[in-house]
Amino acid sequence: MKHALSILIPRARSIISQKRLAFSMIEALLAGSLLALVVFTLSGILIFGQESSRIAGDSQRATALAEEGLEAVRSMSEASFSSLTAGPHGLAVSGGKWQFLGTQDYPEIFTRSLIISDLDANTKVVTSTVSWSASSQRNGSISLVGRFTNWRRVGSSMDSWASTTNPGFDFNSAGWTFVNNWVHKGNGVRSGARKSLGGNSGGYINMSVAAKKNKDEAVYWYQPFTTTVDSPASSTLNLDWKSITFGTTATTYRIYVFIDASSTNPILGTQVWDSGEITGTTAWASAPTIDIAGKIPTAGTYYVKIGAYIMNPNKNATFVTGLDNVTVKWPN
Repeated sequence: MKHALSILIPRARSIISQKRLAFSMIEALLAGSLLALVVFTLSGILIFGQESSRIAGDSQRATALAEEGLEAVRSMSEASFSSLTAGPHGLAVSGGKWQFLGTQDYPEIFTRSLIISDLDANTKVVTSTVSWSASSQRNGSISLVGRFTNWRRVGSSMDSWASTTNPGFDFNSAGWTFVNNWVHKGNGVRSGARKSLGGNSGGYINMSVAAKKNKDEAVYWYQPFTTTVDSPASSTLNLDWKSITFGTTATTYRIYVFIDASSTNPILGTQVWDSGEITGTTAWASAPTIDIAGKIPTAGTYYVKIGAYIMNPNKNATFVTGLDNVTVKWPN
């Protein structure tokens, strides 16, 4: 018996040692697999974050190039409106000036194309599209639209026309004045500023209102103009607008346009146009041509006023509105 035990006990110990070794190897394999999974996951998150940042940066650059395309067309239209021929165009710089070259151009990693179409004999619509390879599975594309008018030809076809100044805000907001206290029932900050990029196209002016809950706020921009004839026929107003920041729902959030004989604050109910209820952010939109002949019955000085009115917001919130291409025209 003792002899048998002396044989079995070492064997049992050997088997136990082998099993412990096997378990240790399994544990090592599991630990290694878990570490590899963690490293793989973290690497994926890092790569995804870098890729998202790159895509966002490419999108911002594409937007800037599309805006640059419209600004180039604006520059060429002012030099020679007849150079804006219908069809696809690329861009190049020659002698410090923009010119059309080919049907596309290729700034950096992007492809840009300007499509020009005729709206009427004196108006062109230009679509500036920038595309690029966003990833191996997806392409990116940004398109902006601008409208250009041959004012020299339009003016020459009429006896004598006049218009308000600085409609496009391309260099400054000269000629326009901002009023921050049309209606002010809260204590939020109200401001108006000119922005150099992001308009329709180029520069624009904005109206920013930090409204308080259940407190009405309204602000506006205005410019005076003077007519020299009574009841000038065919007097019109055009503008582009955009809801840039929409803070919250309100009883009313609208853009209003007034033509007044006084520089005092405008009165709701006398507007010549309003945007309708704004319920979120929007792209740039062009208001239909507004007939204002009935608002200027006699020769004299009048004021075009464009304001944003927020009534009874349901919480503290900021609203930002953009204005561009604001033009009043009348025969003199």
